[in-house]
Amino acid sequence: MFKFSFRTKLVISFLLAGLIPLGSVGYFVYEKSSASLEREAVSKLVAVKNIKKEVIHRYFEGVADQVVTYADNIMIQDAMNEFTTSFNSLEEELEVDSTELSSYRNELIAFYRDQFGEKYRKENKKSVDFTSLISTLSPPEIILQYKYLADNTYELGNKHQLLTYSDKSSYSKVHKKYHPSIKKFQEKFGYYNIFLVDIETGNIVYSVFKELDFATSLKRGPYSNTNFAEVFNKASNMTDSGSFVLVDFELYTPSYESPASFIGTPIFKDGKKVGVLIFQMPIDRINAVMSERSGMGKTGETYIVGSDHLLRSDTFLDKEHRSVVSSFKHPDKGRVDSEQVRLALKGLTGDMLSSNYLGEEVISAYTPFNVLGLKWGLIAEISKSEAFAAVTEIKNTILMAAGICFVCLILIAILMSTRLSKDLARRVSAVAGKLSKTADGVGVVSSSILGSSVKLSEAATQQASSLQETVSSIDEISSMVQRNAEAAESSTSVSQRSNEAAMKGKETVETMMSSISSIAKDNEEIGKEVLRNNDELSKVVTLIGEIGEKTNVINDIVFQTKLLSFNASVEAARAGEHGKGFAVVAEEVGNLATMSGKAALEISEMLGNSIQQVEDIVKAATEKVENLMAQSQKNIEEGTHTAEECERVLSEILNNVSSVNEMVREIATASSEQSSGVNEVTKAMQELDQTTHQNTAIAQESATTARQLKSQADELNQGVKELLAIVNSEKQNTNNQKGEVLDLQDRKEVG
Repeated sequence: MFKFSFRTKLVISFLLAGLIPLGSVGYFVYEKSSASLEREAVSKLVAVKNIKKEVIHRYFEGVADQVVTYADNIMIQDAMNEFTTSFNSLEEELEVDSTELSSYRNELIAFYRDQFGEKYRKENKKSVDFTSLISTLSPPEIILQYKYLADNTYELGNKHQLLTYSDKSSYSKVHKKYHPSIKKFQEKFGYYNIFLVDIETGNIVYSVFKELDFATSLKRGPYSNTNFAEVFNKASNMTDSGSFVLVDFELYTPSYESPASFIGTPIFKDGKKVGVLIFQMPIDRINAVMSERSGMGKTGETYIVGSDHLLRSDTFLDKEHRSVVSSFKHPDKGRVDSEQVRLALKGLTGDMLSSNYLGEEVISAYTPFNVLGLKWGLIAEISKSEAFAAVTEIKNTILMAAGICFVCLILIAILMSTRLSKDLARRVSAVAGKLSKTADGVGVVSSSILGSSVKLSEAATQQASSLQETVSSIDEISSMVQRNAEAAESSTSVSQRSNEAAMKGKETVETMMSSISSIAKDNEEIGKEVLRNNDELSKVVTLIGEIGEKTNVINDIVFQTKLLSFNASVEAARAGEHGKGFAVVAEEVGNLATMSGKAALEISEMLGNSIQQVEDIVKAATEKVENLMAQSQKNIEEGTHTAEECERVLSEILNNVSSVNEMVREIATASSEQSSGVNEVTKAMQELDQTTHQNTAIAQESATTARQLKSQADELNQGVKELLAIVNSEKQNTNNQKGEVLDLQDRKEVG
């Protein structure tokens, strides 16, 4: 830990007191101003985005109005009819033979290969397959392309300057009649090209700029699969003269693979649909609006992206790879797939801090841009560093001001701390002297209190020890008295149980004598019952004899049945065939009679055996009962004599136990009273012992307090010494500073 002098601490305190509010105010100002400036930058970007969106939207609406209005123009309606008629009659009117037509084709091939092909190679770094483009051309198409392209003396790109071809055909006359007006309209409104297309054949019977698509058919020609043919097909199916259709940009070969967009509307003449008017949309008009960078700073720009993530306007920061043409020709390098573009194409509007197509951090405002059925996204961006340049400037200004304030605070803190430390040193010196004297007095008093407290603590400890021994002796006496009382109580309980046992013994003897008398009476009853049972057994014997007689009757019946069965068998034999069934019955009756006779004999034998067994049982039972009754009478007489003797002895025991029980009860009462008295003495000694311990604790606390007071007095003395040392040190530092100043002055004087 670093130890700072008092003056250094004052300097630090002054700096903190000044810097904390200064820092808080600076931070608050920076946060508020930066937030406001950031909102202003975003709002400005959003405003530019909305303005550009509105301008482009109005431009496309104007184009739609122009193409519809121009199609309603009587001149265009007449031109459509006349160009179509003269185009269809061209071959018949000129009477071109096959040789001449072959010559036209060869000249046209040379034009495709040399003039158009050369420029195509320069712009696309590859060659075009011109043979496939020429192979589908019809004779009128070859004738017109030869006259207005191959045989046109104007340079490539200026073929539209030819007013008419000198062949005196009706087509040349119609071209001379309408070309100047249509060309003037095209130049005035900046369209890339204007076309008149026959509704029946799809032939492009007229175009301002004479390019490879001139005179070809959009139904069967080389460009029948392009977006040019798409706009024609959609417009030719429309039934309303005020309707139109716009197709998005795609690469278009006649324009040297530059992206082309077309807008078309049907042309009606006297209520009949005669053709389609088509404008080829210019890229430069959109670029002119989007490249306007007033108020956008050095890095601000706006651009449009299509649903295919290819550009619909040139960018400012990457003109080489992210122009409209480069984006379509090289989509791998020119595609824009940033987060803000994806959100805009999803139909969302907002602003965000994100990365642009170059990976740089930008503030971006995005919005969807639905124009005449096309779904695009419009993006306005500016680099974060430029957008928040004012915020950075404010931050630097605040830091610079804070630095100046910091230096000023240091100087003020040093001056004020030096003055305060001198004044405080004087006052502390005076107070320190007084504190030193007071601390010495407190030390003397605390030493005296400490001695007294120690003596009091020792006396209280000795007294507590003596009381402890006395209390221990009384506890032993109390324990002995308690055991005596418990023994007396136990003896009383035992005596009581002996008395109860003697009473129960006497009652048992009386019960036994009563039982013996009952047994004697029961024996007499048993004898009488045995005699009655003998009589009953005699009746059983008589009954068995009667059953035997009945059994003899059954035997007679069995015999008669057998005889009848025999007679029935004889009669059945006499009956012959008619008596066979009856013979079977008679035989079965005879068998049953035999079985019944056999059973009757077995019953007779069993009854004879039963009568003999009953007589034997009666005889044996009578003899046994007589013997038992004699022995029982003898035992009853002996038991009666013994019970009478037990009753006499138990009466004497009962009298003795009653006397002992009374004496034990008196001993227990005396022991209980003695134990209560000893408990009272023990309680008093314990209270005295507790009081002595409390006195000892108080004495020890007093000694501890005295020691603490002595320690605090020592610490106070030490603090006074340190305070004096600090004051002396500050004085020494001040004197040293003065010495250094005087020494510096002496050196200057010597110099």
